[in-house]
Amino acid sequence: GATAYDHAQMLFNGFPELDSNGSTVISAIQFGQIEVVTRANAWFGIEAGRKVTLTVLSVNTTGATLQNAGVSESDPALVAEVAGDIARALFAPRNRATTKQLMQSLKKP
Repeated sequence: GATAYDHAQMLFNGFPELDSNGSTVISAIQFGQIEVVTRANAWFGIEAGRKVTLTVLSVNTTGATLQNAGVSESDPALVAEVAGDIARALFAPRNRATTKQLMQSLKKP
């Protein structure tokens, strides 16, 4: 049968994707929400059975390509480039509707 991971992956695959065209370090930016139920965790004071809406913002980088080129994820220039590419994608006119949808999903009910 399907596992919780399989179900989450199916939901994730349906998340909207921003156009990151032109980025040399970002291959995809996706976001969405998943309804989850907590498990007890004494270390963080989390009770079991609480329903939570988990908002996911996934930024996929071309990490393998960067590592092969000898670039580290802790490189300040790379971090700045990724941040800039994310901002450009969020504010690109072609992504306006998707970004608006993302912003609406972050508002408290």
